[in-house]
Amino acid sequence: MNQAIFNEMIDRISNENILNLVVIKDGEIVVDYNKQDDYKGKRFKINSCTKSIISTLIGIAIDNKLIEGVHQPISDFFPELRANDIEKRKKDITVYHLLTMTSGISWPEFGNWEFISGLVNSNDWVKFILDMPMEHSPGNVFNYSSGGSHLLSAIISRATGMNAQKYAQKHIFEPLDIKNFIWMSDPQGNSNGGFGIEMSAYDMAKIGCLYMNKGKKGKDSLIPEYWINESLEPKILVSRSLGHYGYQWWIKDLSFKETTHTAYFAMGNGGQFIFVIPSVNMVAVFISDNYDDSFRPIYYMKKYLLRMF
Repeated sequence: MNQAIFNEMIDRISNENILNLVVIKDGEIVVDYNKQDDYKGKRFKINSCTKSIISTLIGIAIDNKLIEGVHQPISDFFPELRANDIEKRKKDITVYHLLTMTSGISWPEFGNWEFISGLVNSNDWVKFILDMPMEHSPGNVFNYSSGGSHLLSAIISRATGMNAQKYAQKHIFEPLDIKNFIWMSDPQGNSNGGFGIEMSAYDMAKIGCLYMNKGKKGKDSLIPEYWINESLEPKILVSRSLGHYGYQWWIKDLSFKETTHTAYFAMGNGGQFIFVIPSVNMVAVFISDNYDDSFRPIYYMKKYLLRMF
């Protein structure tokens, strides 16, 4: 590790609202930064990193043949969509469209947190989402949607007979020894699929390492390798600054001078990140309190972490 680059990075982040930074390189923790001593191992809201865990659970449910596949219509899980007065475009939405945020359902989330408050305060989140009008045909336009992610969570509930929290505990959390977490639910008991988890940076890093290792923990396969590969394939270009979107994971080439590495990451509002960089066998987790610049950790990855080793 280049000590000079490391020292410069720590000097910079200590003056910002980055609360935790955990970096695992070649299977070992090489950076373990906590802005305050009592932040070490503390649970924080990981916001939309929750979405990437929901994607994982969808893949496990498909592998267990509880969901037919990504092209299964969501009306199989929400029979209310089969009613005669439901617009055909809404009936055409599939699991794939929810995973890639191309459902076409109107969802004015970006920069409109009052709208999200309407969801959270509703008596039936699934109904609130499904009652939103269609804005585009499914598959045509990317629109960031915690509502779509919550529908995926409700699908997990209906397909598996247990909510996403319990399904995650059975298939991921218990095998990874993740115990110190909270997962908020809606009034019907569906785990909040868009932004509901609180956990520590160390446990987030365990999930990142699971993706780095193609779904395996030791000899045990917790996530099908084909699902990880499929999830991390770029499905739609969102923007030059954010890159592509896969199945509730982001994909972006991070470049600094002449060096470029492909990063796969879960991203939450405020600066919560799980970065997976296979080319250098690195997982990096940021916990931040920076709602004015949620993307700040991307800068630190490019300027410091990818030059440090």
